[in-house]
Amino acid sequence: MNLIVLGAGQGGEKVLKTLAEYRDLQILCVVDKRPEAPGMLLAEQLRIPTAPDVDSALQQVQGQIDVILEVTGHTEVYMRLLERFPERPIVVPASALQFFMLIMSEKERLIASARTRQRDLQRILNATQDGMIGIDAGGRVTLCNAAAERMLGVSSATMRGRKAHTWIPLEVYEPILQGKDSPVTQMRSQAGTDLVVHALPMDDETLQRAGALVVLRDVTEVHRLAAEVTNLREVQQLLEAIIQSTQDAISVVDQNGIGWMINPAYTRLTGLPPERVIGQPAEVDIAEGESMHMQVLRTGQAVRNVPLKVGPLRKEVIVDVAPIWVGNELRGSVGVIHDVSEIKQLTDELQRANRLIRSLSAKYRFEDIVGSSQAVIHAIDQARKAAATSAPVLLRGEPGTGKELFAHAIHQESQRAKGPFVRVNCALFSEEMLEIELFGLEEGASSSLLRGESAF
Repeated sequence: MNLIVLGAGQGGEKVLKTLAEYRDLQILCVVDKRPEAPGMLLAEQLRIPTAPDVDSALQQVQGQIDVILEVTGHTEVYMRLLERFPERPIVVPASALQFFMLIMSEKERLIASARTRQRDLQRILNATQDGMIGIDAGGRVTLCNAAAERMLGVSSATMRGRKAHTWIPLEVYEPILQGKDSPVTQMRSQAGTDLVVHALPMDDETLQRAGALVVLRDVTEVHRLAAEVTNLREVQQLLEAIIQSTQDAISVVDQNGIGWMINPAYTRLTGLPPERVIGQPAEVDIAEGESMHMQVLRTGQAVRNVPLKVGPLRKEVIVDVAPIWVGNELRGSVGVIHDVSEIKQLTDELQRANRLIRSLSAKYRFEDIVGSSQAVIHAIDQARKAAATSAPVLLRGEPGTGKELFAHAIHQESQRAKGPFVRVNCALFSEEMLEIELFGLEEGASSSLLRGESAF
């Protein structure tokens, strides 16, 4: 259909914009005596011929003119056109065009509203964490959101218009297209993502099955977290077994200072059973002093070797408490309690052991023996020679002449210097017992003396 637009004001410009979108309409010329009119400028942009009057337009136009659109709004102009063209071309007045433009405006509004709704729907679909794929009745992809693109590793442009079974198993959506229920299925995508998939029906306004909506849920992270939870439970059980079996008394509180865990050694030491401690404030076991758990929770710093009295028996203990950090968050504290009485006992045993060790060590060397007489020099020389051998050495002399000094020096000079130096008070033994102590028993001899029986 060939058209001439008469009038290029704002109304003509609007008509021109609307009609230019229709391929079945060809605008042959735009007519207005004002070359600067908005419609004339738009016509030049659209490469549509222009003319200052109808006669000039008719001279430019080649071919049949079907319709003249009178957009000037002047009745006399329309009447003159009717007189000149009573049958062909058809002259459409501005009043009729107003009704047409009203309908077109409503159409454009509806189209714009539909596009806005489509954009909003796409934004909603892209914002959801679940993948969404729309499939028509023919099994072709009609829509795909960003989550589905990520899960399947395929762009929506690639998927749209193609058969969905390339990416989604038929058994997921085919029952829906046939009016049946869809099962929930697990699958692995080509991108290596573990998915839980199910389909929902989509019906048109006549309630006829128009397609299906396939919903994809990524469970890869769920599987990974499940494995981590399993590992954490195993680690927790292992740590609890270690804490329960250790001989050190241990107590654990949460970030609020509420008792969370104790072990049997704690109960034995403090006399407090679990029901008196678990779920109770950290100060419940303190008989004298300040709770180190609360101090650590306030400062975030560990404390060491703090004396306290705990439990109903006011047991003297020494505690070490350390904070429990999870990342940058203080989640509680753990304390190890040491019984002071056991520490004292161990200290006494250590001192006794040190005294015993000191008693088993030689103190003096030949350099410590003072004397310049020929007899002393000769005795030292003989003792050095004896120290170089493994033979037994007998030292004889009056009390106070230095026999023990020579014994120390010989031991220090011998190959057995790193071994213990055992001193025996021979005056405490009888002659027979001394002989056994020094030289031992001959094989086969009577051992009655060793059994504590009298040899006389």
